[in-house]
Amino acid sequence: MQLSTILIPLSSLAALLLPGLLKADHFSAWINGVIAAVVVAVFAAATVWAGGRFSPNLAADWAVFAAAYSALLAGPLAPLDSWLQSALNLPWVKPAPATNPVRIPTPITLPPTK
Repeated sequence: MQLSTILIPLSSLAALLLPGLLKADHFSAWINGVIAAVVVAVFAAATVWAGGRFSPNLAADWAVFAAAYSALLAGPLAPLDSWLQSALNLPWVKPAPATNPVRIPTPITLPPTK
């Protein structure tokens, strides 16, 4: 069995267990956020390494790592991402409430024709 096929179930298992563990450890939200970010970074690096995508080009490696990080948060680690968004209360993560209420459109009136 290849490492890349093992990583998907392991990351899913980590995503299901980690929020409960972080909630039970009674650390501050920021420490839990750092722990979760490190776990996601380890899985992203392992995914890129298992796929054989590391190269001598640092910029390309960073782009592949960032893509793997985002893909993990959108896929197998989505439960961890949703827990982080609710637990950390970061203003730039959650969408701001609408400041303007929805307006009912008014009919258009045309000027009289001559």
